[in-house]
Amino acid sequence: MSKIEAQDDLRRRILLGTLKPDEILEESRFCAEYGLSRTPLREIFQRLSGVGYVTNDHNSRPRVAALDLHGFRSLVQTGPMLLNAVVRQAAEFRGPTDVDPLHAQQARMAEAIEQDDAQAAALAAHDFHAALGAASRNPYLDLCLTRLMIDVTRFSVDFYAPDKKKDRKALRKAIQTQNRLINAIEKGDAEASAEQVLIRWQLIGEVLDRMARPDPLPIDL
Repeated sequence: MSKIEAQDDLRRRILLGTLKPDEILEESRFCAEYGLSRTPLREIFQRLSGVGYVTNDHNSRPRVAALDLHGFRSLVQTGPMLLNAVVRQAAEFRGPTDVDPLHAQQARMAEAIEQDDAQAAALAAHDFHAALGAASRNPYLDLCLTRLMIDVTRFSVDFYAPDKKKDRKALRKAIQTQNRLINAIEKGDAEASAEQVLIRWQLIGEVLDRMARPDPLPIDL
């Protein structure tokens, strides 16, 4: 397996929770899995550390980035402000080809939902937001959004596998909202872009709130 393929696979496994938060990434295990020597594997860990997938302290073994209460609070507080700034910049400064990846990831997400492929839908939603960051043409916002969405995706994978009618409705609303968001960015309408992305964040926020306050135990226990 090439370094790029190995890096993409690690990224996917972290986002989907196959590799758990704070899990130690044993070099020998992944060298064997990917057919790589320690040097290129360490380079991969370093790259993933640079954007927030991995913590790679020089005095300890690399780990999957943790998910803790402090980080959760920061995510909830920062998410809407950051997305608001990103889409406004995207509406104003997008390049002639920056909207194409948004359409591509939106189509990929819609197809995955149609096929009931929750993991593929979650990854497509993640990549949709990555395309938003790129369209903002602002490297500072782009980097912050990358870090934010790593945790958002890890928290919200189950959103794309709804088992209740209201959850399916929320998923359809997410697709519709993202379509309106793309249209607003194409038109250069920063206000409409901000309005739609905040509606999208409300749906994400409901998932995050559910994670913070799980359903109570049955009363007969």
